[in-house]
Amino acid sequence: MVGYNTEEYRLWFVPSGLVDRIGPLAFALARLKYRIGGRVARLYRAHRPGAKPGEVLGALVTDKVLRVPLNRLADERTSRTYMYEFAWRTPVQDLGACHALEIGFVFDTLRTADAVALAGPGAPQPLADAMHAAWVSFARTGDPGWPAWSGKRPVMRFDVEPELVYALLEDERAAW
Repeated sequence: MVGYNTEEYRLWFVPSGLVDRIGPLAFALARLKYRIGGRVARLYRAHRPGAKPGEVLGALVTDKVLRVPLNRLADERTSRTYMYEFAWRTPVQDLGACHALEIGFVFDTLRTADAVALAGPGAPQPLADAMHAAWVSFARTGDPGWPAWSGKRPVMRFDVEPELVYALLEDERAAW
């Protein structure tokens, strides 16, 4: 089982203020540094109307570093592979669905100090129940309870209401 959080970047971009400080020039330089083509950047911008340049850059970096490589890994594996996306947005410091937020949900430890620091005191227990059950099922049986990765590219998105979705928008996938 492999997965990622929707807004991994927010753990670093928000507390540092980077999400608000990135303007057009910094965006262009970061695109060059991460070797992100203009076509991909324009597509991400179009899919995120009203997003700040730092948010668009964060989405691009999250996908470049995690989501796209994990999709490619799943495409190449010959054994059953299950993909998940953790999408629930914490209210804490506008961190969104940031890196490491899912840990308290996976292990059903939402009341520990570390989990509360990231998820807040009101994190949804039913989401932790669902995610923890999927991981326990996967550990016991090799099946977390949703279809394995295939040509359709199913992904279990863990949010307030978990739902089966499909990886990357097709135009984003083609652009990468």
